Amino acid sequence: MTHAPQTVTIYLTRHGRTWLNELDRVQGWSDSPLTTAGKEDAVRLGAALSDADMTIDAAYSADMVRHRETAETVLAVMGVDIPVTVTPNLREMSFGGFEGGPNRVMYDAVLAQANVDSLAGLEERVDGESVLLKLFESLEEANPVPTMPTETAREVAARVLQEFEDIVAEAGTRGHENVLVVSSGVTILVVLHALGHPFNEAIKNASVSTLVYAAGEWSVERVNDTSLIGE
Repeated sequence: MTHAPQTVTIYLTRHGRTWLNELDRVQGWSDSPLTTAGKEDAVRLGAALSDADMTIDAAYSADMVRHRETAETVLAVMGVDIPVTVTPNLREMSFGGFEGGPNRVMYDAVLAQANVDSLAGLEERVDGESVLLKLFESLEEANPVPTMPTETAREVAARVLQEFEDIVAEAGTRGHENVLVVSSGVTILVVLHALGHPFNEAIKNASVSTLVYAAGEWSVERVNDTSLIGE
């Protein structure tokens, strides 16, 4: 009979810095490779996990170059010879017609749609949630190209948490306890909020948030930790 192990720990990591990050452009379902600094962060993360005698039993990433390259680099540096399971369910939120354009253009358009002129103005409307997630509630209405659909935080949470359930189920069949998952910043914020741990800062590249599944419940033990890469 298939069952989940008593405890599964997910090391939820944001990909390393990319070319589009460097250009300050919108990068949801769009993609770009890691910069030299982004690769170095992945190397440092792998080295730190190795130095801590961390065991990674399975690895998953979103299906973009930036996610897969980060996961593969971490595993290679750790000397862990396992495949990376790639899935679109771990992608960043889709930003629709803003994809690939300047972040500032998207933020200004969404703020205008929300009838505020700054993130500070939006903070007054926040009640126990991320300002960024509140901002993206107006993303669909502000989308300049409706044929390129956006996603809501609820839609992102649904696909990612279902993937987490599948990861836990797979862990149960294979005896996995420690799992590396590489995703993106807004998606990680969405997951933290959905698990009852609202976070109000940007998720940093190559940071680690630790999620623990035990006795049918999720808990959040660490958020946006960059100490492993020396920050």
